[in-house]
Amino acid sequence: MISDGGTGVLIAWMDYRSGSYELWIQQVNADASVDFTANGVKVTGSEGLVTTARLCLDSGHYFLVWPEEDPNDSKVYD
Repeated sequence: MISDGGTGVLIAWMDYRSGSYELWIQQVNADASVDFTANGVKVTGSEGLVTTARLCLDSGHYFLVWPEEDPNDSKVYD
């Protein structure tokens, strides 16, 4: 979770709702309203295993990075 630079926050989390761990994100405003779909937006969708992620803000831009382990290929995404 990270401040949006105003009165809200940006939240990223791991979720198992689809049968495998995937990364989701949501913008939550001070009044508890959300800017994205009610259940968040799925960021990952490949076959690789996502175990951790980092969220940061730099010069007004958000960055969400994560390593993804795939038996055939390992990558870092942003």
